[in-house]
Amino acid sequence: MSEEKTRIKIDYELVHLVRLLNSLKYSDSENPIITLASCSGHGKYHPTIVIKGNNDGWNWEIFSGALIKRKRKFYKKDSDGHFYIPEAEAYYER
Repeated sequence: MSEEKTRIKIDYELVHLVRLLNSLKYSDSENPIITLASCSGHGKYHPTIVIKGNNDGWNWEIFSGALIKRKRKFYKKDSDGHFYIPEAEAYYER
């Protein structure tokens, strides 16, 4: 499978995963899981999905397990114009 077809397949599957997450609730409450941001990584970075924390002020990137204190602007842009979440990439570099 070509790199472009692989990327499109990952993007398509990520969209379905986000829809599934948005239909769920936290197990300890009636609060729904809310997806705040997502990106497939476009072949350069790891895929990311950020969900809203359960009223504790922290948000969670589900693939890396990284906790993020910011409420918005999760992604930073690199010199090539690709976006990434520093906390998530730091997890993979350990």
